[in-house]
Amino acid sequence: LKPLGPRRAVACIIVFWRTLSTSMKLVIQRVTHASVFADGEMPGKIGPGLVLLLGVEQGDTLEQALQLATKVLKIRLWPDLKDPQKQWSASVVDVGYEILVVSQFTLFATFKKPKPDFHQAMGGDEAKSLYEAFVEHCRAGSGDPSRVATGVFGAMMQVELCNDGPVTVELVAESTADKSAAADIPLSGKGPEQTKTSRQPKAASAQLRGSAVE
Repeated sequence: LKPLGPRRAVACIIVFWRTLSTSMKLVIQRVTHASVFADGEMPGKIGPGLVLLLGVEQGDTLEQALQLATKVLKIRLWPDLKDPQKQWSASVVDVGYEILVVSQFTLFATFKKPKPDFHQAMGGDEAKSLYEAFVEHCRAGSGDPSRVATGVFGAMMQVELCNDGPVTVELVAESTADKSAAADIPLSGKGPEQTKTSRQPKAASAQLRGSAVE
C-alpha cells in the first residue's frame, strides 16, 4: 500500500474525529407560518420564514454560536425577488421574513440502548447563555429585531408549523478541532521535516559554488 501524504493523513484524522464528535447544529425548516406553545401560552409566532431548532453540544463555544447565526441569515432558501425562476437565490433577510428559534437538546441524543441518552447535549446555564447569544446575533443581523421570535429555553413545548416545499436542511458549526487540524496542514503538501530536508541540497550546492570561485 502507498503511504498517505501529510494532507491526506490529516484529512483522515478530521473525518475520524467527526465520527466521534459533532458540534452545535441547526435543523432549519422553511415555513409559511409557525408558532410555539409552552405552559398554555404562545411565546413565539411567525409568518413566512424559518423555524430553527438549535442543539448545543458539550464543549460548544460562543464563537460557534455566532458563526451559526451569521450563516443562517445568509443561506438562500427562497427564489430571487425580482426573478422567481431563479431558485435558491434569496436569504431570510433578503425577503424580509421572520425567524422562530426553539432550543432542541434532543438533536444530540445517542442510542446505545432503546432509551435515548442526552449526555452529549450541553445543559444548564452554559447552554442557555449560548442559546441567548445565538438569538441576539440573529436579531442584530435580521434588520428588525422583532422578526426573531423564540420559544422558552428548557421548557416542554409544542411547535406548530407549515413546512413550505417542504424544505428542511441542517447546518453544523465548524468545530474548533477541525480548524486547528486544518491550520496544521502545510500549504506545500509536505511536512516540516520534508520541507527542511528539501532545502539542504540547495544550501550545500551554494557552498560548493562559493569554494570554486575562491
